[in-house]
Amino acid sequence: MVNKTDDNLTVEELYEEQLDICKYTVFLNLIFVVLVLLFKFDRSIILGIMAGCITAIAFHLWLFQDLRTAIKLDKEQAVNYANIHSLIRKLLLIIVIVFLVANKWIKVNAVGLIIGLLSLRVVLYLYNLRTVKNK
Repeated sequence: MVNKTDDNLTVEELYEEQLDICKYTVFLNLIFVVLVLLFKFDRSIILGIMAGCITAIAFHLWLFQDLRTAIKLDKEQAVNYANIHSLIRKLLLIIVIVFLVANKWIKVNAVGLIIGLLSLRVVLYLYNLRTVKNK
């Protein structure tokens, strides 16, 4: 985490924070995988957790890149750019979830997929709590 007293961070510092968040998300998902192995749940849950984690991280970094691009545009172009890319991300997320759950060849557990997808939100929440607490 970048410890600065002011709120003006450079894009590189923000990108480093996003990478830290991704690392914490992978670590949290590894803990979930160990728990699945420890309690001898179905192995397809592990595939779901990993698929959800990879998907969540990819979409999170994609969102950051979109915001990075949008801030360089003027207001009207930025709004249009952000709306179009938000719609594309949502449609792709739906396609990925449907493909992973409905796939007959690779058994991906829907519960594991949801755990993997939501783990990034948990990490973001905890990261923001820690950031606010340190101010």
